[in-house]
Amino acid sequence: MITNSLITISLLIVGTNCQCNWSPTTVTGTKAPRQICSGKLIFEDNFDSVDRSKWKFENTLAGGGNWEFQWYPGYDPKNAFTSNGNLHIAPTTTASIFGENYLTTATVKIPADQCTWSANWGCERTGNRDQIINPIRTAKLDTSDSFSFKYGTLEIRAKLPAG
Repeated sequence: MITNSLITISLLIVGTNCQCNWSPTTVTGTKAPRQICSGKLIFEDNFDSVDRSKWKFENTLAGGGNWEFQWYPGYDPKNAFTSNGNLHIAPTTTASIFGENYLTTATVKIPADQCTWSANWGCERTGNRDQIINPIRTAKLDTSDSFSFKYGTLEIRAKLPAG
């Protein structure tokens, strides 16, 4: 009995031994902190490298689900890379990688366990004269598996192309 009391007291002391003001913020994901204190940083990426444990890359031909012409090929360092603490998302052309004929003759099959969006022929597509393979490859990434939050302040530093 005495041992249980000591453990309980110890746990209570450990559990309350912090300078933390309550926050209404809620977080989920593999990179979510266990404790949320008001005004404290809860997620950060300085882009010294592409941390694939934080960022999930889309791998689909669905073009975002709205018939856009891009192919999100998962992580491809030609389309998403870091340099000097910055994340760069750069489009490439499918033809520059596979050749012009690829657009109208190839069949692309993304394995089901790797395809992130199957609707709109997102996992398998065959090119022909009327329906070409997506001509632009780029990156789409998010933290939906590793970190998401409700309530709080988001601060980003971004440079977007003109147009």
